[in-house]
Amino acid sequence: MNEFSRESPEYGMETVSPLRLYAGKVLAAVNLGIWSFNLFGILIPVYLPRAFKRYYSSSKEV
Repeated sequence: MNEFSRESPEYGMETVSPLRLYAGKVLAAVNLGIWSFNLFGILIPVYLPRAFKRYYSSSKEV
């Protein structure tokens, strides 16, 4: 039995309703989409050049 099985052996043979399973998959897909947009749409093109500019333009004294 794997972790994606509908049966939970600890509590007997209870099953998860198909609607709840589908809702969980949809929620995971939406979460992945939002996370990807945040990373590739905002953090990398906006914040990374700003951070590099701030880091490399500062005067470094060793």
